[in-house]
Amino acid sequence: MVSKDRHDRTRWGLRGAAPALALLLTLVFALPAAAQEAAPQLALPSFDPLATSGDAGAGGVAPFVLEAGGETRARAVRCLTQAIYYEAGREPRAGQQAVAQVVLNRMRHPAFPKSVCGVVFEGAERVTGCQFTFTCDGSLAAAPAAARWDAAERVAIEALSGAVADGVGAATHYHAAWMTPYWSPSLVETARIGGHVFYRMPGARGDPAALGGRYSGDEPAPPPPAVTAVANREAAGARSRRRAAPPNPGVGSFSVWGLQVATVTARQGEVTVHSGS
Repeated sequence: MVSKDRHDRTRWGLRGAAPALALLLTLVFALPAAAQEAAPQLALPSFDPLATSGDAGAGGVAPFVLEAGGETRARAVRCLTQAIYYEAGREPRAGQQAVAQVVLNRMRHPAFPKSVCGVVFEGAERVTGCQFTFTCDGSLAAAPAAARWDAAERVAIEALSGAVADGVGAATHYHAAWMTPYWSPSLVETARIGGHVFYRMPGARGDPAALGGRYSGDEPAPPPPAVTAVANREAAGARSRRRAAPPNPGVGSFSVWGLQVATVTARQGEVTVHSGS
């Protein structure tokens, strides 16, 4: 039998513990809500190798509107369409817009020609100096597929009418995602879109403010594709006769965007691109 005094102490002890118990229950049930509020800050970042990703230098590029008509405009549209078609014709629309933006960024950067065709066909007359591979490997000799050409032309016209692909920012270089060019560590990655990785120049040269070059107002006629292809094949044949073929079947050489002749080595599924001579 419990004495009355003990019974009273027990009763009052429980009453005294009630506030503490209530506080404890409040904290326990409040924790999930607090954790949910903090969850966005604590979540681990996800990674998608083909998703658009930006850096501090991306965006802020002013639109470019081609103030030209007649043959000059027609040439600019055609050259930009060719770049989009042959470089990204099978890419999603965002990838095509990104390639168009790179061409226009180059055209307004001090380091490159000041016309659309001048940028696209820069170095096309040389075997190892073309900036876009399709301009010197004979690709232009084949007729394009009509549907893909029309889609590329629409992107070109939009870009020359002021549309801006903000995802790539002030990028002036890109390469296929499956390769690792020797020059990529010296630039700043701005985006990965479709099958391409885009880069801007480091420092002030890669800021949108650097894209202040004035359009020349003239579009030079590009070299005929058949003539370019024949000249390059003849020069390549002469060069191959002077130089023995590489003994390693996993090594090959070719011209690629932004490079001279590149040496490609494939070992255990990894492809590496090195500069060449």
